[in-house]
Amino acid sequence: MGGDRPATLLEPEDWNGTDPLPLLVALHGYGNSGSQITRWVGLDNAPDALVLLPNGLEDSRNYRFWNATPDCCDFEDHGVDDVGYLLDLVAEVQTDWPVESAQISLIGHSNGGFMNYTLVCEAEHPFAAMVSIAGAGAWDETLCEATRPVSVLQVHGTNDRAQAIEGDPTGPGADEMVQRWGERGGCAPDLSPVEVRDYAPLQPGDETQVEAAQGCVDGIDIELWRMVGANHSPRFTASFQTDVRSWMLSHRRVDP
Repeated sequence: MGGDRPATLLEPEDWNGTDPLPLLVALHGYGNSGSQITRWVGLDNAPDALVLLPNGLEDSRNYRFWNATPDCCDFEDHGVDDVGYLLDLVAEVQTDWPVESAQISLIGHSNGGFMNYTLVCEAEHPFAAMVSIAGAGAWDETLCEATRPVSVLQVHGTNDRAQAIEGDPTGPGADEMVQRWGERGGCAPDLSPVEVRDYAPLQPGDETQVEAAQGCVDGIDIELWRMVGANHSPRFTASFQTDVRSWMLSHRRVDP
């Protein structure tokens, strides 16, 4: 699968091989791998979904990257078409495995989060929802050709020094990204506090502030999980892993 750029597909241990399943696509951060992100976010033993683990190309430092936006993270200008590669890869899985076509979602960290925002900006794509952990999109919003809304969850630590939650030269801040997608989803402009949760065991108390947009199109959810005190790659609790997987699996594609 994947031709010259092979990828791994994980199947649930007790799956009968014929019942259609949702597909979750996990995109690693700069310098990491598909196997790393799936362990980190708890998708390595997902009992209820197929999990696709692609790898980016390696640059001269042997760091894997995704060519997501003008600023992240094809730093050596290889010009690789990662959008085409990933869309073709998902189509290949849909052809060869029984995928529930309305339940294809993305999760990505850092550079992988950037790649996710770029993928859902394609005029034609199969995705119902996406999760960005410490990622962002392109500064130039006109590069986004999205023709339909998707559900978006942004997870971001307030002490992230690699991709600041407020934004930096690489990309906009977390609040701006969820606002952009809230507008596409017909949501009210401001996020509302929902609750606090304990998702980062190294931070004291319930550090994660869950905020959500209101009034969105039916089937669309826009959320920000603001992890107070957490860094770019926080350690996650088992409850985070369960909740983020459940969030992805709860969404179906909303067509115009």
